[in-house]
Amino acid sequence: MASKGMPKKLYKKRSELTVNISRCRLCNCVCDPRHKISPSVSRPSAKVRAAGTSCRRGIDFNIASGSQSESVNPTPLALHSGQVLVGANKELIEVARRSEPSVLRQRDFDGMSAEAWMSEVLAELATRCPMVNNILSSLVESTIYPEKKSPAICLIYGIIMFLRCHELSRIQRINSVLLIEGHVSVHLIACLNKYGMCLEPNMKYPILDDIGQQFIDRAAELVKSGHTFVYVLDNIDWEEKAHDMRQDVQNRSVHAVATSIVFNRVSDEGLPDSGPQQDLKDCNVHQLMGINPLELDAIRSRYRILVAKLLFEHFPCFAMFQPYVSGNTDCAYAEEMARKSEVMTMPVVMKDEKKYADVVEVLDQLEKWTHEIYTAAGMCSSDPESSDDTNPTVRTTSRPDQPGSHVPPSASESDPLRGVKIPCYGDQLTRVRFAGGRDLRAGCHSAKIGPPISILYC
Repeated sequence: MASKGMPKKLYKKRSELTVNISRCRLCNCVCDPRHKISPSVSRPSAKVRAAGTSCRRGIDFNIASGSQSESVNPTPLALHSGQVLVGANKELIEVARRSEPSVLRQRDFDGMSAEAWMSEVLAELATRCPMVNNILSSLVESTIYPEKKSPAICLIYGIIMFLRCHELSRIQRINSVLLIEGHVSVHLIACLNKYGMCLEPNMKYPILDDIGQQFIDRAAELVKSGHTFVYVLDNIDWEEKAHDMRQDVQNRSVHAVATSIVFNRVSDEGLPDSGPQQDLKDCNVHQLMGINPLELDAIRSRYRILVAKLLFEHFPCFAMFQPYVSGNTDCAYAEEMARKSEVMTMPVVMKDEKKYADVVEVLDQLEKWTHEIYTAAGMCSSDPESSDDTNPTVRTTSRPDQPGSHVPPSASESDPLRGVKIPCYGDQLTRVRFAGGRDLRAGCHSAKIGPPISILYC
């Protein structure tokens, strides 16, 4: 309720003059009711005049601008566009069939790693979907960035086919690998998945498993052809800092072991592997490392070739001297050294290399990978876990502090990896810890006297 001190509003009674006031429809000004309106202005209908006019009126979008016959009967352009869409839909349906598989179904490692995958997608689009190809080429026509036209067409085509059939996910898998390589957050991957540009975040590990399985298959092929390999290990350390440090939430150091398989380009069949050739304390280092003048000239020549290759690659102005420099270094294995090295990255083992308990588990993992590779190559048939456990005898020692690390392992007859010896390369920490791990395994109550590896320092 209003207070007593509140001033009263004075309402003026509308007189006949104010009732008959009208406004001009052109300038909205108060004028005489007898004001003449231009004949070009359309007058409102009787229903609108009875309901009363307002200063603002909305636009009625339901009123057709043309005649009724034009709104009912479609134009020839509409008929033509409908036929184009029907034809394009038929082309995409035929591509999605399994009877004649599309190139987008190549979701394995070979399909994702092919350098010419974009050319394959464009060739399929031009041959099997000519109408869709014409539509996309016309819409994505760019004179400013012509080199970006092909990737855009491939991405649009891949999204369309992926939304029609999830098995056509070659481009989405490639994008997922790129996002994983770029350390993109899970939230961003989930957002891009809604647009059909990549797979779901939980598909990260299946994709990595497929890539790792390809490495195992490639390693099995090389082993079957007679190549040998070595393990290269190194420790990885990083620190995870807590955002809000509390008594139960502290900064912690995380440790892991990274492993790679490197295949030897030069065969080592003729090299002796029975043990150390002589005692290190009786070895003359000066005689061992002595270099004669011929060897010194050969080393200088190789350094010149290596430095010249770097200059030709990074400084084009030195290209004029390329005909005067030999392309390959002189060595006994020129053909083998000219080939590219086969290096395969294995999964990171979340173990601490400074702890002997974790080192023993790393050795077990290396033996499992070795058995898996040799089994895939057809050179190892039995399961190492199915062999009968026996109590091996600890062999003679070579050093008091590391009793079994430098003794060549001799496996039992039931060992599926009997006769397999794989060197393991690493730094000083890897060499010391793995030697201690072999000592621990040498006295264990199992048929595995030691892993089929020998520790080397490099």
